[in-house]
Amino acid sequence: MRTRKKKGQAMEPLQTTESLPFLTSDIDVLTALEQKGLTKREIQVLEWVARGKTNSEIGMILQISPRTASKHLEHIYTKLGVESRTAAVVVFLEMLQESGQIQKAKTRHPPPPYS
Repeated sequence: MRTRKKKGQAMEPLQTTESLPFLTSDIDVLTALEQKGLTKREIQVLEWVARGKTNSEIGMILQISPRTASKHLEHIYTKLGVESRTAAVVVFLEMLQESGQIQKAKTRHPPPPYS
């Protein structure tokens, strides 16, 4: 449930953390991420990024500022050896795929060109 911030009031956190299970329930994926140097909080941020959340939304969910979420992402990029949000998610999803938590999507081939 989202709420709007009224002037002079703090915004309430999104009420979604209980309703959505985390993607990284596999101990092998958690261990692999920790071996790359990610903290538990950085793993949480990465999970929410993979779900398509913005830094502001992640901040509300985790009760941190959007700037702190952004800083966690900077550390994640460095530790995963990537330069963007999308690249970090790709690495994360590949790790989940390797662990068997998600299946690789079937590739769709474009239709043949008209003759």
